Amino acid sequence: MKRLITAALLMICSGVLANESKFLVDAQNDFTYKGKVINPKCVQLLQPSLSENTAIITRSIVIDTCQNSNLAFEGLNYSVNSNGGVEYIEDNNDPHTRFSYQVLGKFSTNVYALYHLGTVGIYRYEKESVLFDFSTNERQPVQVLTKLSESFMPCFKVGHIAGGYLKITKSKWDSNAPKTSQCLDSDEVLSFNLSDVLNKPSESSN
Repeated sequence: MKRLITAALLMICSGVLANESKFLVDAQNDFTYKGKVINPKCVQLLQPSLSENTAIITRSIVIDTCQNSNLAFEGLNYSVNSNGGVEYIEDNNDPHTRFSYQVLGKFSTNVYALYHLGTVGIYRYEKESVLFDFSTNERQPVQVLTKLSESFMPCFKVGHIAGGYLKITKSKWDSNAPKTSQCLDSDEVLSFNLSDVLNKPSESSN
């Protein structure tokens, strides 16, 4: 009987893991533009500079024009790391010019969680009708990426979406310790209900 119960539990767990794995793959496949991964430079352009790190600045960017633009040229030479992160380096001699993003999952229609260099960001990626030139009064349908919110996640390990919640596994963080030993040996799992963020209209739709 114990063996049967154990086998049943293993089958259930395997099914859950398989579904979550498929879900993450689907989310990564969705977070694309014309079948290609989104240029990481375009995502980086939505991040505040180091001098702005005390407040979140909500920004939007048109992926149609950013994806292959001169502004995001460096990001075209991207690579995919062992964690599935899409990354690029502007200057190989300067590690501070490295940027990457990893798709953690999809909350609901058009809303994604991304991890990038110590931060988890929440983004809406959807088609919008945009009036680029007010003198023509002609709107164009384009794919717009809007940053809704973010949170600093030091010692991040993994993250995923489950039942509408963002769940993060990370090492416990001691901010008072030396930088090389701030991530402790013990882990913690954090769960975030982001319904307020998900239900709030994007700034670009106002």
